[in-house]
Amino acid sequence: MFNADQFPLGAALELPSLAAAELDRHKAFDEEKQKEAETFALGDYLTTLAGPPPTGADATAFYGRIAALTGVPEDIVTRNRGFLGSSFVKHSDAGSGEVMALMTPPLQHPIPIRNRITTAATTPSSTALPAPMEAPSPTMPATNSASGPR
Repeated sequence: MFNADQFPLGAALELPSLAAAELDRHKAFDEEKQKEAETFALGDYLTTLAGPPPTGADATAFYGRIAALTGVPEDIVTRNRGFLGSSFVKHSDAGSGEVMALMTPPLQHPIPIRNRITTAATTPSSTALPAPMEAPSPTMPATNSASGPR
């Protein structure tokens, strides 16, 4: 939505929503915790994403905080350098507490944009309208399909 997998500002705008969803999932939503997530997103998170990637203990602390806020496993957060736009977390409903993180590739259309219009215009569609019916000729009386000729 905000190009959160490419731009620091987009990622910072998305982070509070992900944090709120994680809090709600644990039935622990709290306005103060949400405010902390918003402050972190538009402060340290944004400036860190905009700069060089953190290293060492700074990286561990930074990526760990994002993982704790969002529920995205820390290895996924680290691999994406803190950008979460193309990641999501699927939590098992089986009650096992198992978490599986999935990467979603960028949306790609099989037909290049410049060819979509011409392809659509020349390709028959299953939703095409039927050919119009011929009007009755002046020598042929009109009929009502329900009652037959008059």
